[in-house]
Amino acid sequence: MKKILTSSLFIVAMAAFTGCLKDKGFEDQNYGLQVQNTKAVTFPQSKNSPISFAVNAQTTPQVLRAPVVTLESDAAEASDVIVKVESNPALVAAFPDLTLLPSTEYSLNNTLTIAAGKRLDTMSITISNSSTLDPNLTYAIGLTIISANNSYIVASNSRDIVVKFSVKNAYDGVYSITGTALRVVGGAIDPALSGAFGPYQREFVTSGANSVQHTGQVNWANGSNSALPAGFEPNITIDPTTLLVTSLTSSNGGISNVTGTGYAQYYDPATRTIYYEMTWGAGPAARLMTFQSKWLRPR
Repeated sequence: MKKILTSSLFIVAMAAFTGCLKDKGFEDQNYGLQVQNTKAVTFPQSKNSPISFAVNAQTTPQVLRAPVVTLESDAAEASDVIVKVESNPALVAAFPDLTLLPSTEYSLNNTLTIAAGKRLDTMSITISNSSTLDPNLTYAIGLTIISANNSYIVASNSRDIVVKFSVKNAYDGVYSITGTALRVVGGAIDPALSGAFGPYQREFVTSGANSVQHTGQVNWANGSNSALPAGFEPNITIDPTTLLVTSLTSSNGGISNVTGTGYAQYYDPATRTIYYEMTWGAGPAARLMTFQSKWLRPR
């Protein structure tokens, strides 16, 4: 009987304690620690800043569609959200390898309207005349979200972003490569690696004002299923006045352009084709590749 009475008293005490927790002032959020739903506006790409782009070298304006601005909230809004952004050059200064793009060289829509029912919008950065920019440099613009309406705050950890871009020269793009290969071993032509190659496609990437870097393997003859080792990819330099191929180099220092074979090495702007020959090792009598690389499309 004593044990039953003790248990009953314990249950009554617990019920009374539980009743104390049902405090109307607390439940009505008049006091106590409350966790509120916070609505914020962000650059979601900020964690990958700087974000990268490339533009053509041209006198007419080009538009970069970036960066994205998003609403972080439980639901989309019933009315438009207006977000204001401003340029912030100090952000670019944190990256020594980047060059701040002068404000006279671009314009941007620094007021964005995220329409009712939507969760994001994308800025537009217009580069007015990229032909005056240096292809050897990587340019950048710093941007900061400064305000938003509809009770949205600006997220402090994703309010800043850097947009960087390089300028592609006239030779940059995706190329179709054809040609012939010669490999001589012990005085005899290697039948497996020598012969015609291509067409195969490779990207030629701007490496200077008048040069492009062949990316990807350099193939031997068709059917050989073989290619030169990494490091033999040619960097091609073209004289903008004469259009002659003046230099072929590689990251391993092993290749050079060939002279005296009678093969014209130049850039043909009418067909956007680059003609060139390269040699290495034992020289052109034993190691020679002759190329016709035709531009197909932008990369």
